[in-house]
Amino acid sequence: MSLSGIRDLLIIIGIYCYFIAWVYLHTYYDSFGITTESLRLSYTSYLIFSYDVLTSDAFIRFSIWAVIAFICLSAIFLYLLHKFQRPGRMRLRFIRTCAILLAMVALFPILFQIAKQTALANYSDDRTNTGSKHRIEFIFRKDTGMDSNAVKSNYSLSLLSSDAGKNLRLLGETDEYFIVLNQLPYDREVGSFPEGAVYYIDKKDILVSHIILSSR
Repeated sequence: MSLSGIRDLLIIIGIYCYFIAWVYLHTYYDSFGITTESLRLSYTSYLIFSYDVLTSDAFIRFSIWAVIAFICLSAIFLYLLHKFQRPGRMRLRFIRTCAILLAMVALFPILFQIAKQTALANYSDDRTNTGSKHRIEFIFRKDTGMDSNAVKSNYSLSLLSSDAGKNLRLLGETDEYFIVLNQLPYDREVGSFPEGAVYYIDKKDILVSHIILSSR
């Protein structure tokens, strides 16, 4: 394969990786009520997040079946190519080109479903096992929370600053905000997610943020 062919192949792979990462991130964060626009993710970040989809069970199963189908169809094509004369070979190559283009288009809805399924599965897992996310603690500035909703604001600040139940988990971060989830541990006997709350915490209100790493 020539350098231009390798370049074109990498561009196509990059498009697919960006697509599945876009679907994954939008589905995952939308489940938490967070818009990806607020996260200001770069193109490189999207390519990195595609790893979650590429390593999922659904994608691996699809890849195995796709490879088997490719090998079988290639064997059939080579057999027919040697069987037909020159005019038939030209038509066969044209059919192959059309089939490749159709397969490339058909990949988009398939990858969409795989990325969406992976995102929802990871959302469910993160709600069930909140310990997989980094725990975070805050020390707020003294003048924080003095607004028209003082009672509610002070309650939220007390909850976020004390974190007595050690339930605050870091979901994401932007230039202006920490995005955290406050949720009680999942009770398997109840069998449903406990009520949780997502907070956008302005970094200007934070004196110190403390991310706790797992001891495992």
